[in-house]
Amino acid sequence: MNCGRQLLDLSQLNLDGTHSLAKKGREAVAYQGRKKAEISNIFSLTDAHGDVIASTEVIAGNHNDAFKLADNLDQIFSSIKQLGLPIIGPILTLTAPLTHWLAVGFALTVI
Repeated sequence: MNCGRQLLDLSQLNLDGTHSLAKKGREAVAYQGRKKAEISNIFSLTDAHGDVIASTEVIAGNHNDAFKLADNLDQIFSSIKQLGLPIIGPILTLTAPLTHWLAVGFALTVI
């Protein structure tokens, strides 16, 4: 991992969630009415080049992206801390639903 660290651009971190259709069930699957299907979600944090540096576990998809976002961010940043990646002072870019959630009262502190 040491040589890979030199290739990461941690000046900007991008957080986004993906929704995946779960046709065969499994863990962390839930019905989402607006998609009329069972869905799973996962959040990934990428560097400025789009390389994934951390992600959450698969979570049930019956909620919006901001549901339990603080817990999901804790999980992601704990993973980064365990890897020993230097993430002091990066710009964190969020998708629109996540940005709205931060604007209504959630303070994000990366340590």
